[in-house]
Amino acid sequence: AAAMAVASSISTPPILVLDTVEALALYVGKLIEDGKAVAVDFEGVDLCRHGELCIVQLAQLDGATVLVDICALGERAFTDGRLKELFETESVMKVGYDGRADCDQLNALGVRMRCFYDIQVLYCTLRDSRSARGRDPFVKGLGHALCELLTPPEAEKLKLVKEAGLQLFAPEKGGSYEVWRKRPLHPMLITYAAADVEFLHRMRREWAHAAAEVDMLRIAAMRIERAISAAEPPKG
Repeated sequence: AAAMAVASSISTPPILVLDTVEALALYVGKLIEDGKAVAVDFEGVDLCRHGELCIVQLAQLDGATVLVDICALGERAFTDGRLKELFETESVMKVGYDGRADCDQLNALGVRMRCFYDIQVLYCTLRDSRSARGRDPFVKGLGHALCELLTPPEAEKLKLVKEAGLQLFAPEKGGSYEVWRKRPLHPMLITYAAADVEFLHRMRREWAHAAAEVDMLRIAAMRIERAISAAEPPKG
């Protein structure tokens, strides 16, 4: 099927899985035409220049969360499916959280992420502005940031999603990253992947006052360039 809708009692926005080039090209073309910010994330096996990309997650502010099945589409997702065009265009802002390892993976596939707004940088800037001790030398993970954003019911729902997903793919939880390669994709992994992009737009909207957009884009570009130029691959 070109697209598969997935119902979830946990993740509010509808989730759509795209597994044909034709459906993907239509969707990405609309994103590029709209020019609105797109939340992005990536799932796979050891994501970095030596890893394997399996899923790309995309979401506009008021739309479905779309999961692109890279295992099914391969490199055609980036060419005929227009993902390379989307990620490299300066006319569409991509909103993500710590894109260093993800962009290292993309670079290995011949794709250079541009116009990337890193919520991790924004969140750390916000924290530093509030702190009486000044700048914190350590960056914070997505889970840390979400604790500050979400209401208790939202946090509890997300915790259930994360725990169920980790049990499937995290080795320390008895899982295996190989599950990202298996098809059909496990429904819990679909919900897990969608949850990673669900709150990115909200974070940007609520915290954007902490720093100028142009500064966030510039810092994110510098981090990505350092990551892909480094001798050792970054770890997200």
